[in-house]
Amino acid sequence: MKQLYLFTRDECVYCPAAKAIVDEIKEDTPELDVIFVDADNMDDDLSFELAENQIYIFSTPTIIIGNGGPLKVFSSGKVPDVVALKVAIGG
Repeated sequence: MKQLYLFTRDECVYCPAAKAIVDEIKEDTPELDVIFVDADNMDDDLSFELAENQIYIFSTPTIIIGNGGPLKVFSSGKVPDVVALKVAIGG
C-alpha cells in the first residue's frame, strides 16, 4: 500500500493549506494510507525509519511518499502542488 506522510508543526503558516490538499487527495485515493505527523512529537520507530532513508525534517510542511521501497521526500517547506502530488502517488 502506498503511504503519504505529512509532517506539520503547530506554528507553521503553510501547514493548514498542505493539510487541506492532503485531505482532498485522501478522499480521491482511498487506497492511499495517509499519516499525519507532528514533527515535534514523532515516535521513535518513524524517526528511525527516516534516518534509515537519510531523511531529516528541517522545515514544514514536509510530504514524504512511500511505495513499498525507500521513502522519498516529495516537498518540504512549501504548500505542495496538488496535481504534481497526485502524479507522484500515481493517482
